[in-house]
Amino acid sequence: MVTAGNSGLGQRIMVLRLRRRMTREILASLVGRSSEWLRQVELHQRPVDRLSVLLRLAEVLRVQDVAGFLALASGEALPSVPPSVARSPETSRAIREALLGSWGDTDGIESPGVAHRVRQDYWSIWRSSARRYSFALSVLPDMLKEARALKARGHPGDAEAFADVHRFAASVLVRMGEGQLALVAIERGLGAGRIEDLASAGAVIRISYGAVLLNNDHADMAARVFRAAGEVLERRGATDDGCAVRALRAEAASATAVAEAARADAVEADRHLMAAEQILAGGPPDLACGSWETTLNRIRSYIRLGRYQPAIRLAERTDVGEQESRDWLAQFFLQIAEAQERSHAPVAAVYSLLQAEEASSEEIRFNPAGGRLAQMLLRHDNALVRRKLWAMLERNGLL
Repeated sequence: MVTAGNSGLGQRIMVLRLRRRMTREILASLVGRSSEWLRQVELHQRPVDRLSVLLRLAEVLRVQDVAGFLALASGEALPSVPPSVARSPETSRAIREALLGSWGDTDGIESPGVAHRVRQDYWSIWRSSARRYSFALSVLPDMLKEARALKARGHPGDAEAFADVHRFAASVLVRMGEGQLALVAIERGLGAGRIEDLASAGAVIRISYGAVLLNNDHADMAARVFRAAGEVLERRGATDDGCAVRALRAEAASATAVAEAARADAVEADRHLMAAEQILAGGPPDLACGSWETTLNRIRSYIRLGRYQPAIRLAERTDVGEQESRDWLAQFFLQIAEAQERSHAPVAAVYSLLQAEEASSEEIRFNPAGGRLAQMLLRHDNALVRRKLWAMLERNGLL
């Protein structure tokens, strides 16, 4: 009934399950299937081919519009959420109040598995869903309120969980151009406890902190934060030289390069880019490691240094066929579109913008970087470019 390539039904099931605060194991057992079966359905890797199972899912998830739910199984796309609804003043106010609320204001708020949902589900949706912005906006207020209760509880492990919740919030907010709120979120995550005791997790949140600082034009401070993350990971690498730690070390080094490029220090930027390469190449001969984030940071560094052609050539050499993260793909194509626009190649830039939109259908609508780039391209005296851009802006409700 639904093909493995259809994104509507699987995403709808995942969203409804999370709203009901159900784990995959619980929902799967209630419909007589395994958690692995449900995981594959939610990630659009297998079909739901029985009407009885669909009806049972609708019943358990308390679907109001059963006909619409079943229509998704026939291949119809999930309807788009207009930005006027998803980013309504009420939604923005709820996120702000949840983030800035008093630490002691936790009466009536519980935190049933918020950390588990963020780690196992929310990050997965953010990286893989075409409508990740709409989803994130729908869960952020409750997620942040539950995190306050988590902080008040003070159980072992809660500091790391609290930090991860706020790192997720900061990642969403910074992509939406809410730099100041993102800074508040990531600083609250850092203040949750002794980040030094969180090993790699502490370095990850430091890298996120540096990215938010850089987005807010604090390049000097961002460079220091990235270096601190690299030092934590270097100590970890003395006992664990696996790909995961090396990829994080390379990410920290290449992020430092981006910050140095933002400071117009080409020598330091190149030095850190070379260090990132050496980290990835310096392990055991039989353990080849790569880092998608390091590739993206290299492109960012080139663009900030005005090296647009090297950025474009690197992109052309990057095989993104195996990259499943819509978040990464959207950022990749937006960066390439910027390099192409600055290289006076507007047709190529529009094509890259369309690739970003294909990776994440809400990217141009919710990410201000996409909208700004579209406005820059409209200045080019090219009828083809303008026609494509007008259609894109109208499609995303930006006209």
